[in-house]
Amino acid sequence: MDPYSTLGVSKTASQDEIKKAYRRMAMEFHPDRNDSAGAEEKFKNASEAYSKIGTEESRRRYEAEMAQGGSFNDFFHDFGAHGHSWEDMFGSFQ
Repeated sequence: MDPYSTLGVSKTASQDEIKKAYRRMAMEFHPDRNDSAGAEEKFKNASEAYSKIGTEESRRRYEAEMAQGGSFNDFFHDFGAHGHSWEDMFGSFQ
C-alpha cells in the first residue's frame, strides 16, 4: 500500500497537507459516522497510511525503507499473509 495514494496526496505534500488529508478521510469513513460497505476498511487504510507518513520522523523512516526496496517488517507481514506461520518457516530447520 502506498500511503501517499491512499491519502490522496503527492509525495511532495507537506506534513500539513498529509494531516489534512488524513483528517478528511477519518471524518468521512470513521465507522461511527459512516456505516456504508467498505467505509471501515478505508478508515483502517487511511490510519495505516498516516502512521507511515504522518510525522516527519515516520515519513523519513518510511522513505528510507522504500529506498532500500521495502522493509524487514513487510517481508514478515507478507509471509504471514500467505497462510504461513512462524512454525512453518522455522520448522524446516529441524
